[in-house]
Amino acid sequence: MENNKKYLRNRTEEVIKKSAIVSSLDDFLITHVPFKELKYCPSGIDDSITKKYSEEQLYNEFILTNRTNHNLIVVQGNNGSGKSHFIRWLKYKYDNELRDKSEISILIERNYNTLQGTIEQLLSNDIIKKFVSKEQLDKLNEAGKNISTEKFLTIMNFTFVAEIMREEDEECKLNSLKRRKLASFLKNELVMDELMLKSKGPIKRIAQKLSTDSKEGKVVDDDIRFKEEDFELDLGEFVEKLRETGAEKDAVRCAEDLAENRRGFRKDVVDYLNSKLDDVIQSIIKLNSQDLNNMLFNIRRELYKVGKNLTLFIEDITSFTGIDRAIIENLIIEHTTENEICRLFSVVGITGAYYQGNFPDNLKDRVTSRIVIDEQSIFGDENSILDIAARYINAINLDRDEIRKWVIKGASEQELPIVPSKVKWATYIDNEDRRFNIYPFNKNAIVNLYNQLQTKTPRMVISHIILPVFMKFTSEESLFPQGISELEGVLLIPEFKDNFTELKINEQLEGEERERFKSLIRIWGDSTLNVYDDGKHKRLGGIDDAIFKEFNIPMINGDNVTSKEIYKKNIEKEINDEKKDVSLDNNENAKVTIRVEPKKEIKNIEYENIIQDLNSWFKNKTPLKSHSRIRDYIVVYLKDSIYWEMEDLSQLSSLTTISKNVVMIEDQLARALLEDNCIYFERSEENYYFFMALVDYNLLGKRKWNFEGASERIILLSTWNENNKEKIISSIKRINGENFDIYSYALINNYYINTVCNTDNCNNTDIYCGLLTKEIDTNSETARKILDLDISKLNHYKEDVKENKELVLRYYNCKLGDADITKTNSFYLDAAKIISKIEGLKLNDWDINSDDTVQNLSGTAEAIYNLYSTFIKKEMKDLVDSKISKVLNNIKEFRMVTGYDEDYRKTMLAIKEFYKAMKLANISYNQSTYSLFEEKLLKKPNVNNILKQLEMIKDNCLIDKIKLLSKNYLIVTTKLKELVKEMEKTVNAQYQSKKLSNNYNEIQNELTITKDKVFTTLNSIINEIDEVNGGDMDAIK
Repeated sequence: MENNKKYLRNRTEEVIKKSAIVSSLDDFLITHVPFKELKYCPSGIDDSITKKYSEEQLYNEFILTNRTNHNLIVVQGNNGSGKSHFIRWLKYKYDNELRDKSEISILIERNYNTLQGTIEQLLSNDIIKKFVSKEQLDKLNEAGKNISTEKFLTIMNFTFVAEIMREEDEECKLNSLKRRKLASFLKNELVMDELMLKSKGPIKRIAQKLSTDSKEGKVVDDDIRFKEEDFELDLGEFVEKLRETGAEKDAVRCAEDLAENRRGFRKDVVDYLNSKLDDVIQSIIKLNSQDLNNMLFNIRRELYKVGKNLTLFIEDITSFTGIDRAIIENLIIEHTTENEICRLFSVVGITGAYYQGNFPDNLKDRVTSRIVIDEQSIFGDENSILDIAARYINAINLDRDEIRKWVIKGASEQELPIVPSKVKWATYIDNEDRRFNIYPFNKNAIVNLYNQLQTKTPRMVISHIILPVFMKFTSEESLFPQGISELEGVLLIPEFKDNFTELKINEQLEGEERERFKSLIRIWGDSTLNVYDDGKHKRLGGIDDAIFKEFNIPMINGDNVTSKEIYKKNIEKEINDEKKDVSLDNNENAKVTIRVEPKKEIKNIEYENIIQDLNSWFKNKTPLKSHSRIRDYIVVYLKDSIYWEMEDLSQLSSLTTISKNVVMIEDQLARALLEDNCIYFERSEENYYFFMALVDYNLLGKRKWNFEGASERIILLSTWNENNKEKIISSIKRINGENFDIYSYALINNYYINTVCNTDNCNNTDIYCGLLTKEIDTNSETARKILDLDISKLNHYKEDVKENKELVLRYYNCKLGDADITKTNSFYLDAAKIISKIEGLKLNDWDINSDDTVQNLSGTAEAIYNLYSTFIKKEMKDLVDSKISKVLNNIKEFRMVTGYDEDYRKTMLAIKEFYKAMKLANISYNQSTYSLFEEKLLKKPNVNNILKQLEMIKDNCLIDKIKLLSKNYLIVTTKLKELVKEMEKTVNAQYQSKKLSNNYNEIQNELTITKDKVFTTLNSIINEIDEVNGGDMDAIK
């Protein structure tokens, strides 16, 4: 035998047909694995299972024993469960053992599971050709003509339209108006192209089930009937397209009804179209139910005439799609002496979904019995999966002639030809102690791949494990096993048990060698890097060193396992739940029980989902669905992982800036941020493992480093931190603005507002105490004194003021222990650092260079900057400057009356002499006014000097102006104005009455000279400061 790769490839394609047509009888028998737990149900209606049988038991008790009676036996199971295989085995068994000349048996194979393929079988059957009339054969031949899927598509869509328009039954699900709209909808070109005839569209699906050219693709096992999801339309997009293309109004209205599913319209349409499906198909193939019934009835009548019985084995009833009901109706007809037709014994394969949904309910009570095939029927025994795989691999390796000889001799199971394995690790020993060669698999590989299958059926084991592996193995283009990326294209492969195993491999291997190593560990091994070496056995990842040598793949450093029990856990898998002791010292050929892992309940579903999502994000480039949770982990880690003080950033800088809102992961399913405004994590291997480590710490360790592999995660995070620290720091500075020192702004804000609301602070210590220990009352008397009626402006920023003060406190707070400085109410302030900062700001007059450009701020930083730039530097400055202007105006007008220096002194004396003259002349005047004048002006010689200082305030900084207003100087000047005004009244009154004696004419004349000037000025001052209230002359000292 030319047992090379080319031969094996040819044999693989013979034994395992890609189109899933049944292979030759020889290959069928050599690969047959007996069904062990077939469930028998003696009713077509009742689902109760009476007993479980092996295939031999069931054949003898219910097929062979009852063969003289009419029977309709349904073999029920899911797609791929082995129905067709079992029915074919029954046919072989029946023919081989019965050898009754009075018995005619016909097998209708799935044959691509298409109607035309089934009709081709009927036409080629000698019995049918012998007992069917020429007219009936012509009809069958016409129906079996090879019509392409594309032709079927066009014909079928318009046939549905024609059927709808011919409908006359007003009691059907759709009334005439709805039918008219549906017909208009279906014949619309856009509807045909983008809905009905598209790939996976309903008409396309049905056509593929009928046409023989579907043999170029896979067998159609889907339920081809219309489904509600076929008509789930996008109301906006699709309906708008219909309107734009000029569709008929009825078509548009039908689309709207389907999109909105008004009054269950979608279900009504689906039910109605499905009710027409058989009629449409029969119309297209020109073969109706009556034709088929007549044909089968004639066959049975002719067989009856020659004394023969008919046994039908139909692998899949859906092969007769469109005429399946007619077949079923004929199969239930029993033979009687009156109808003169032969006995019919039929075994029909049907899926559970078809039996429940499409098998006529009124015919179920005519079903004799049902045989149910489920996973346990074939996989119920401990080595079942390996049995199937071993039989197919054995068939591929066997010479055709050897198989033929075995079949001729009776295909005895006891004499099954077996190709022995040349390597110990690729040997499988079945329950009969037969040693099968399963090369290039080992037992682990088969079971590992089986456990990954979503649908666990024999067909899936054959088509999704044996076939793809052998096609790769026999390829001349590359080394076997190929790299993991290539094999993942054809296989479902287990992931590494530890998310960081792949990282360890990447650190030790490169290129193709690295990728092939991953394939070996994940398929042939246990997906770990556990190493066990007892001197006799050296295994890495559950794989013997002989396998590494066989495939020319190097072993690498792994994780040493010292305990046999731990190692046994990693390398042993048991097919059943019953645990058996396996000695590691046994011969390699000893039977090892391998457990097929049942679909086990995931203990940490959240963890598994996030890991799966991360794998897909990194390896498949899909968007990251779990980005929200991972961003939470990133934020916590970044805040705690960097010693911010050493990086010229405070601890609070990270806590206030790093938030979920500024962390962005590439392709996260959320609103994207500009990279300049966020801490950006691109899709890279380094970040992938960084995320994995964070997930492990948070979900496996529950925020503790006490889980397996924790030390490796710590090293990985530490390495990531060193590699990315500068990038994170740069991002934080960029987010805050390169030149934006939030804490300087906050300190300045705090000082300005504290000065407005409390009092002046002179030395640095006083400023420190005022900044950090006094409560800021935005409604304080001082604030009202300075801001006067504009206090509402400060109250508008009340919350920002509180946030600003808290930021300053927390920024300069010294972290003690594990206290969270963003939440703690205990403050241990760094006084030296604060006072040093105060000294710098004082030198700059509590200001920041106004040329700074601050952009792209958000959150707290934005609020702090707005408090400074909008309130303090604009609103407060404008208000303070306005009031300072009034002070200066008061002084200016006062000087116009009093003059400066010597003039001021003379004016004060003149007023004094004026009041003295009135007193001597016994002229009454306001004594309190004079007392005030005497106390505040005559006895305060430094008033003139104070006013001179105030006149220079216009060139001072904002903080000095605020301090001045806090000293009541605006109110003082108002009082001076009011005093002069009172003097004006007195002078005017006495001047007009001329009651002063001649002795004081000189004084009077002096006052008269300046009268107009004095009182014009006083009136101006009065008008300027009328709005000012209160005050205390004692403020001038």
